[in-house]
Amino acid sequence: MRKLALAAGLISGCRTAAPAEPTVIAVPAHRESLTIEALAWLVGDWQAQDAAPVGERWTREQDRLVGVGYTITAGEPTQTEAMEIREREGGLVYIASPVGQARTEFAIGEADAHHFVAVNPSHDFPQRIEYRLEERRIRALVSAGDRGFELLLVAQ
Repeated sequence: MRKLALAAGLISGCRTAAPAEPTVIAVPAHRESLTIEALAWLVGDWQAQDAAPVGERWTREQDRLVGVGYTITAGEPTQTEAMEIREREGGLVYIASPVGQARTEFAIGEADAHHFVAVNPSHDFPQRIEYRLEERRIRALVSAGDRGFELLLVAQ
């Protein structure tokens, strides 16, 4: 779905009402299998296929995964968003911090060795972020109601 100008990175196109404090949501209790280790497949460099020149770089830092969303302009990457996945209160949370916007948290309610779904129904856009590993690529679906886009990221 290249129809959307593919806001740089997965969710950097989201706009919020710019609350003074970051949005924090309750994290549902999860099965013990929902750990940072279960999402280690995210680690690496990923670039969009058949879309705007965007990508993500994920690393493992102690007890969390840290991601950077970026665009490539004139051959140079520019950070558009900081992302993080961490354990909290017995569950996992995906934290998105687009440049110039308040950070937003999404509870990871379902995950396994090949995908995860993070939701925040009180956020305007997105409300749902899904990453799915398909061989050496990640299919990311970002949506709220009937609005959304898909991004195919290929391992570099």
